[in-house]
Amino acid sequence: MSENSNNKLTDLSLSQLVIEAAQMKQLLVQLKNSNKKIMSLLSNPLIPFFAFIGDGIIKLVPEEDDLTDETLNLDNYEFRRFIGQLRVGHKLLSDKTVSKTGKLLLGIQEQNFKMLTSEYNALQKIVIDSIGQRDLSIVSYKGIDFGNLLQTYIYLDPLLKHLDEIKYSDLKTILGPKLIGTSTALSSIISSFVSPFEEFGRLKIDKLVKIQSRIKEFESKDYFFLDKVRKDIFNNTLPMEQLIVLHSHLCQLNFIGTILPEIFGNVSDLYLRFKLITYLEAVKTLKKLVNQKQWIDDFHRDDINDILNSSIYKLISKRQVRNNIAHYTIADYDYEIFKGNNVLIDIIEFESKDVFSSFWESFEEQFVKVKLVIMSLIY
Repeated sequence: MSENSNNKLTDLSLSQLVIEAAQMKQLLVQLKNSNKKIMSLLSNPLIPFFAFIGDGIIKLVPEEDDLTDETLNLDNYEFRRFIGQLRVGHKLLSDKTVSKTGKLLLGIQEQNFKMLTSEYNALQKIVIDSIGQRDLSIVSYKGIDFGNLLQTYIYLDPLLKHLDEIKYSDLKTILGPKLIGTSTALSSIISSFVSPFEEFGRLKIDKLVKIQSRIKEFESKDYFFLDKVRKDIFNNTLPMEQLIVLHSHLCQLNFIGTILPEIFGNVSDLYLRFKLITYLEAVKTLKKLVNQKQWIDDFHRDDINDILNSSIYKLISKRQVRNNIAHYTIADYDYEIFKGNNVLIDIIEFESKDVFSSFWESFEEQFVKVKLVIMSLIY
């Protein structure tokens, strides 16, 4: 490939990143201008997607440029690594084996339970022994789950190395600033990157737009999860750790597939990339489960195999397609295949030899199928 072609691909990669960073900045403005409780509920599940954009931008910043963040107490190297770990939160989990992922999540959940009960006196402990302690918090919008407390721990795990030393009353004073510090750092990176393009008139951010959803459409509810006797969430078909893994994937699928477009409106480029990513990560976990014969019956195994054998999954899980979905630097394609549309649309049309609308219709069907299979497995 010629140097001129490489330069054009670099410019095209940057252009796509600018578009998606601008859409994320618009989304951040909507959050900032909206009801504080709604902002809080939506910020946590957005963290890995903020980080995905932030990581793309950071990769353009030379290593010698200092990105030390004093609020998070991270030096230049640690901060870059932390943002990289945050990008699309379940990637690190779906890259692990089924057993390692489950043990990690169950360990975090058990630690959460210890913190909840860390300051109970003798009488309170007697009462809890009698009536139990709800330990899993799930957030929903119009009855659709889009987040659980465990996800926050997963996202911030690199910053929360000593949870076993934290009492529940101290958790908010520790977790709150970490969340705010992370969101502030990412917002600053994205805003600084987009601002020059605004100044030159190439982009316009609406500084007044708000989220129109009402707070009563959101609900946060606590469930018994670790308490096997009182357990009132999920079925008992799969081990507890696998139930929470699948529910966390379901929350991300719901958040990107339903919450993002309904609440935030036109963020089409973000919507496309993030929907493809959450689908791939969820299917990766299902692929690992399908061989666990002690957990998965023939009915569910057939459903999962149908997903794995679908033309949609085969297309976007191809190495070169998947890598371009997961990264902003275009690789493995000649500049000539790009038509000036969204980069991913051009790649998918090139690989499928068909118009994007045809692919998208089939993809939407597969996306829904993945959600239905997960729901069937856990409820």
